Amino acid sequence: MGKAKSKTFSPRLGKMTNYSRPGESIKMLSNSEIEEKRKDRIKSWVTFYRKNMSIFIEHYFGIKLFPYQRFMIELMARSTEFVGIASRASAKSWLVGAYCIARCTLYPGTTIALASSTKAQAGLIIADKCVALRNDHPNVAREISNIVTNQNKWEVTFHNGSRINVVVSGESGRGHRSNITVLEERRLIPNIIIDSIIRPFLVSRQPPYMKKPEYAQIEELREEPQEIIITSAHYKSAEWYPETKKFLKKMAEGDPDIKGLFLDYPISIKHGIKTKKQMINEMDTLDPITFLMEYGNIPYGSSANSFYKLGLFNRNIKRGWRPITEENYVITKKNPYDIIKVPDEQRIVSVDIAMRAGSTNDNTIITCARLRPSRKGWITEISYMESHNGKNTSLQSLRIKQIYEEFQGDVLVLDVANAGIKTCPLNG
Repeated sequence: MGKAKSKTFSPRLGKMTNYSRPGESIKMLSNSEIEEKRKDRIKSWVTFYRKNMSIFIEHYFGIKLFPYQRFMIELMARSTEFVGIASRASAKSWLVGAYCIARCTLYPGTTIALASSTKAQAGLIIADKCVALRNDHPNVAREISNIVTNQNKWEVTFHNGSRINVVVSGESGRGHRSNITVLEERRLIPNIIIDSIIRPFLVSRQPPYMKKPEYAQIEELREEPQEIIITSAHYKSAEWYPETKKFLKKMAEGDPDIKGLFLDYPISIKHGIKTKKQMINEMDTLDPITFLMEYGNIPYGSSANSFYKLGLFNRNIKRGWRPITEENYVITKKNPYDIIKVPDEQRIVSVDIAMRAGSTNDNTIITCARLRPSRKGWITEISYMESHNGKNTSLQSLRIKQIYEEFQGDVLVLDVANAGIKTCPLNG
């Protein structure tokens, strides 16, 4: 008997339909139909990417993001006001650079203004971050037409008409317009500059379809301008802190247009941006308050019950005073750091002596203050401070007398409660 012929089975097509019915001619798509379908696909992808900007950065640009970076990108994309208080080495400037490039790519004709206390500082986002992203990722380079980085101009221009530029945080910055404004290290920019010059930059982006009569009057289609604040923590007495509290209050009240994110140094250790050994070295090098603010992301301020608040003291004195050094005395016998007294000026030398068990625990702080008269009262400048640890009373008395004479002091204030003093510093 011959072998039975095996049947050939075709795969099940499910719900797939034929291009044409039997007996009908095959229907071909025209160029216009193909172009229309391509436009529909672009609209779908752009809509998806605009609602998921972190996916766009990873999928299209090929930029790898950590989870916290995805979260920060999405918060910025979904807000009209964003505040990010982050420690050093948390990659906040790099993230801002990536976000600005993505925003300019997805929204043609977008203008982004970068502002900081100096043009050079804001220019680092372009010169370091944007340039590196362009060089490392081909699709970023595909969207950017030109980057200018010199002492007078920092600017990124895109093929679709968008641009990122650095503006001056001062009077000469007037006249700029932007759809997004980034305040880099906001704590260094005075409030008067932000409120009177930088914030008036913001205008709504005008895509071409909004110029058509059928869309021009639809309020819901108008895009809100955006402000992004990026800074590190600092003293509570500075101008940035009350504004941050205002943003936090609005977020707590449920304002959907305001978002915020706050990062400290463990995030940089977890993702390998900094090592534990580096952080230990930083902790040993910096004083506790500076480390608390720069890496712990904790603003420093005085207690609510403090008699003197940090805001009463000006940290921007024009010139500090220092006592004469042995080298200067041998060469010139003059103090190059001396400050001539102004009329009616009063100079106070205060000494705080803290005694604890053990000679190495004795601490003495000598403070030199200038009180200059003004129409509103006395202007106080803390011109010099020095500390001594574990010194005996004879050495302390001698040093106090030296400082008092060189500073040309008028008043000596001694806080020696429960400490006693061996000799009078003025009479020897």
